[in-house]
Amino acid sequence: MSIFNTILGGQFTSRLNKKMREEKGYTYGVKTYFFLQKGNLPWFLYSTVELNKTIEAVSDILSEMDKMNAEVPPTKEEFEGAKNGFLARFIQNFETQEEKALKFGRLIANGLPLDFYEKHYERFAKATLEEVVENSKGVFKKENISFLIIGDVDKSYFKSLPFDEAIELDPKEFF
Repeated sequence: MSIFNTILGGQFTSRLNKKMREEKGYTYGVKTYFFLQKGNLPWFLYSTVELNKTIEAVSDILSEMDKMNAEVPPTKEEFEGAKNGFLARFIQNFETQEEKALKFGRLIANGLPLDFYEKHYERFAKATLEEVVENSKGVFKKENISFLIIGDVDKSYFKSLPFDEAIELDPKEFF
């Protein structure tokens, strides 16, 4: 899943960043990541776009997810770049004592084994393109995605988004 995520939006050369930054000019960047916890891993995507480009940006995100799932699976080049980049960054995540403490604190807080990172690295290093494609099938489905859109919203603008329900929250309730 991590390699699949890296190709989709987890690094600067990701599909989403190329599409939304380089091709469309909607944003300076897009980033996706999994939040480490026991059980189901929540997946996050964040970016900043102009309000009048929000619908297009959401549509492009959903389109790229569909393509990754079926139409245009990761290429060997994308796979190798994502895998090598992830392995290099992975080691950098343990360079300082603070980083080590934070990583192991997260393991303890989530009841994960202390060798989790070592095993994760080993799985990553051994992964093949075929395994990544097979294991990722159907994971990023539209029906499993929730969007949080923050900004000065005109409700009518968002009616064309492919969501069953929209909930408006008042920011004053959170502060």
